[in-house]
Amino acid sequence: FDPLAPLHDILDHSGANSMAGALASLCSMVQLPPGYLHARSLIVRFRKLRESSDGLPKVESSVIPVIKKLVSPADKADLAWWCSAQYASGSVEQLHCLDLAHSNATTASEEIESLQGRASKEDERAALDRVKRIDTAR
Repeated sequence: FDPLAPLHDILDHSGANSMAGALASLCSMVQLPPGYLHARSLIVRFRKLRESSDGLPKVESSVIPVIKKLVSPADKADLAWWCSAQYASGSVEQLHCLDLAHSNATTASEEIESLQGRASKEDERAALDRVKRIDTAR
């Protein structure tokens, strides 16, 4: 079930950033962490730009503001990782996203590690795998 799927058409129009801001309170109503609507809006916009062969926006103006709205370092790392895959291989924008992904993945891994055995083995493995995957791509 994807509670944000019905909003794709709304997020697909110009002015989606302001629309995402106006609808952001929906995240708490559907029990999603803060920033998820902005992240979905960014993903919808990137997909639309790629389909139309338009250039993707700069990381500083599009990706970073959305990453700052997310709370979880793991979510930040995953979004930055996804964004890195949208940019041309080896481009400055891709490398910037990979750096963002790596720093947030490292933070997420350290948070899991600081739980000292209270995190599941699956969570620990996922955090380490995320760091390794991003580190390899860099």
